[in-house]
Amino acid sequence: MSQDGMPVIDPAPNTSPTVSILTPAFNEARHLGACMASVQAQSFPDFEHIIVDDNSTDDTLIIAKKASDERTRVLKNPRKGKLSAFKHAYRNSKGRFIVLLAGDDQLPPDSLEKRVESMRGIDPLAEAAVARGHLKSFSDDPKFEGLVIPKHNKGYFSGGTIIMSRRFADLAFDLPDDLPNEDSWIRLCAEHLDCIVRPSPGVSLLYRIHSANSSASRGDFETAATGYSKREKVGQAFLKKHHSDISDFSRSRIRAKLNLEEVRENGSLVDVLMTKNVFFSEKLRALMFRYRALYEMRNMFWRWIVGWRS
Repeated sequence: MSQDGMPVIDPAPNTSPTVSILTPAFNEARHLGACMASVQAQSFPDFEHIIVDDNSTDDTLIIAKKASDERTRVLKNPRKGKLSAFKHAYRNSKGRFIVLLAGDDQLPPDSLEKRVESMRGIDPLAEAAVARGHLKSFSDDPKFEGLVIPKHNKGYFSGGTIIMSRRFADLAFDLPDDLPNEDSWIRLCAEHLDCIVRPSPGVSLLYRIHSANSSASRGDFETAATGYSKREKVGQAFLKKHHSDISDFSRSRIRAKLNLEEVRENGSLVDVLMTKNVFFSEKLRALMFRYRALYEMRNMFWRWIVGWRS
């Protein structure tokens, strides 16, 4: 049983698929068909695709159930919320490696092949490991079309760009349901818990930017600043849960980031710049979500500056 009392499927190494793709979907009737088609077109065939309808009010569930591929399973979330839907998918998964995929995004045809190759030599049931690739955006807005993120070769810690060993996923999915997203928690797990982190070559994810997803907040300063604050404060929950599992350096680093967020909310520009034990790039990012003029300047040059953060 999981910590919240739900049954857990124990993957059998000889019978389980190599990869479980987990897709929570809430009101994704418009985009889910394309998402499913991209999964079924993968060059790497040994996977299962678990779609969890998060109590949608449109035709999401109907579209999901039209899947003719026997590797696709459709479930309903017994609770409500993206994170609980992810956790429900994971509890019902059998794969030795885990990939996350939003219902409005797509996979390039060789995505799973490249991700699995990046985990060569890893024992997925015994070793906590994660590999991170790149994403390429697509959008009706030319400003957001065709961006490859990040601009360096390390890969990107976004839920959709990574592949996790099942041992790492056990850690990553042991998270509160009330977090703003899964990405911040996964990044903290990878950076501060004992695990292997590797790059995954090429573009792992085709990321759709449209008016209904979180990227739309780039046009609204108040919404963007609120979202930024919630993400930065995920460290509080992580410290509470893993305080004794991480090093003194990790505890100090997370506390410094939390302090920067407190200063961003309540201090001045000078206070932010004088904050100790954080990088200048982190201070600059904080200021962009503190002052509207800096935020608008960020948006103006977003295409050129996005993706340098590791």
